[in-house]
Amino acid sequence: MVKIKKMKAADRDAMYQLLQQNDALTAKEIELEISRIDSALFKTTKDKIWVQVAHSAELNLVGYGMYGVEPMTRRTFQIYRILISPLCKNQGIEEMILSSIEEDIRKKQGQLLITQVSSASRYKSMRKFFLAHNFSLKSQIKNYYENGVDQIFYTKVITDFHHTMDEYIR
Repeated sequence: MVKIKKMKAADRDAMYQLLQQNDALTAKEIELEISRIDSALFKTTKDKIWVQVAHSAELNLVGYGMYGVEPMTRRTFQIYRILISPLCKNQGIEEMILSSIEEDIRKKQGQLLITQVSSASRYKSMRKFFLAHNFSLKSQIKNYYENGVDQIFYTKVITDFHHTMDEYIR
């Protein structure tokens, strides 16, 4: 059985190992991810970043989702990454993490969820995942990362804007 909970400092080493196991990530992406993990754990920046981790009784840490408030916005959040152990693919853990993230964003009165995914072939499964979970492709910047590798933006409305704005104004 898998449980989703907030990340603790004890999860950091296992998260690093999980990053190392993922063939889709470059060394620079792993370095950026570790800095975000540390920012979430140790509040090393003013960025508001949270991490939900997935633990199983058999394998301990099997995945995580990282997200944060998009700077200069009131109710927009970004998913930075959802990463699952290669041993646990297609078991619904990604969906459990996404659901936990969305629930937390609703509690924080978030309205819009965005994510950015590379068009590189190694990210094909992530692009399919977001589309399958009611994210809409909103834009694509050609040659963003390098020639032939675009940046693709997806969004998902989390809560009704008018309802949350009424609450916000009170």
